[in-house]
Amino acid sequence: MGQGLAGATEKPSSSYSVIDQRSPAGGVWPVSKCSNVLTEWLERGSSLPLTLVSAPAGYGKTTLVAQWLADSETPSAWLQLDENDKDLGHFLEHLVAAVRSVYPDALAETKALVAAQVFPPVSIVVRTLLNELDGLVPQRLVLALDDYHAIDSGPVDELLTDLLQHPPRHVHLVLMSRVDPQLPLALLRGRGQLPSSGPTTCAWSRRRRPRSSPQRRATSRTA
Repeated sequence: MGQGLAGATEKPSSSYSVIDQRSPAGGVWPVSKCSNVLTEWLERGSSLPLTLVSAPAGYGKTTLVAQWLADSETPSAWLQLDENDKDLGHFLEHLVAAVRSVYPDALAETKALVAAQVFPPVSIVVRTLLNELDGLVPQRLVLALDDYHAIDSGPVDELLTDLLQHPPRHVHLVLMSRVDPQLPLALLRGRGQLPSSGPTTCAWSRRRRPRSSPQRRATSRTA
């Protein structure tokens, strides 16, 4: 099973995928059935710029995504977020480290900007980061951000919103969160850039606890 934690193939930059893991009314579905259904949704979404896995605590988001990504042949990086990443500088520092765990020479200019004594204008950081992520071509990367709800950060939301306006061609972003993030999901849906719903008839059972979570803040899986 190959190289990365996730897979992605190129699609038009205006396409998005949301995976909704809410349980059906009246109970939960068997884990085995949900695993197959949700894995199919993840696989379809991997060809798009963004996948959102949104579900309450205990639904197995981390386990689901980690297992799917582990079976992929595409290089991927996993970043475990916490409240310290509310600070945009910290978030970017860890994001750069995650990408460089897969491609050690990547994002050199972005790293220098983040390390500067005076933090540069966000517009410059976004433009530099986007250009450098595009520079990964023809190599692909899946970047998984776990516990996105933990940061609840306007500046980080704005950064991702700006990046998703013109998504890097070969980077697929996976967000795992207990709640929908403060990204312009409704606007994207209204433009036909975001599916209106996901597999709402299936969810991982609350009775199943994740087998494991990544232990390091930034990890990668490569061949």
